[in-house]
Amino acid sequence: MDRSEAYDHDLKLYRARQHMERLEAEVKRWLGGNPYSIDIEFDPEGRQNVLWVNALRPPPAEFSLIIGDCLYNLRSTLDSLVYALAIAEQGSPLPEGIARKVQFPVTKNCEKFSSSKWRIRDIPEGAQAEIEELQPYNRRQNYYQDSLWVLNELSNIDKHRLPHLTLFALRATSIGGNARTRIGSQPKAAVEGRTKLFSFGARRDDLSRKVNVEFNLEFSIAFKGPVTQGADVFEILPYIRDDIMKEVLPRLGPFLPPLPLH
Repeated sequence: MDRSEAYDHDLKLYRARQHMERLEAEVKRWLGGNPYSIDIEFDPEGRQNVLWVNALRPPPAEFSLIIGDCLYNLRSTLDSLVYALAIAEQGSPLPEGIARKVQFPVTKNCEKFSSSKWRIRDIPEGAQAEIEELQPYNRRQNYYQDSLWVLNELSNIDKHRLPHLTLFALRATSIGGNARTRIGSQPKAAVEGRTKLFSFGARRDDLSRKVNVEFNLEFSIAFKGPVTQGADVFEILPYIRDDIMKEVLPRLGPFLPPLPLH
């Protein structure tokens, strides 16, 4: 993407997507090395089989570094957007005092937004109103489910330490074996050490026979820690990026200055 044909925030959003694509390829390669094992044990008391997942190796630190780069570019997308809006209002180049303070505020209540509004005081008034409408407390009943709040919190965490990750079991589907199974939609589960994924019914004429059930198991990586505990990385990152593309940019785009800005 040519810088002369795109805003800085577009370039950073594009860079975030590149990090996601790289992460997906690296995680797929890592999972191909079987960093986990599967055990199926029969519970005679409950007359059910239990599927256990054993995490043999934690996700490499490299994954956290890539995620950190992605988070940086996503958060910087918002700040670069406000910078461009300030140029639309104040002209280019921006005075140093304005350039150093402009930032896209993300707050969980209107009081905190009011105390942060000085960061967007030098952008068009209409854009200020749109940014206020985009605050988590205006878009979600539970602010911690809002993509911008999640991004802001994860970005702050990444500034001080690497995001902690764990293995993540997405779903499992029976595809064969010597047991007649009854398996519906299974809950997702973060895998720590030895983790029970789910139980399933299996009727066997001879309980001494070892069960032989084949599964199509899909794994990923999950955030471990506050904010998005146990959430699939490949759901959270695209959720944030899509919200910026489909909600934030369309609402603020009309206030942007024409290209080029430099």
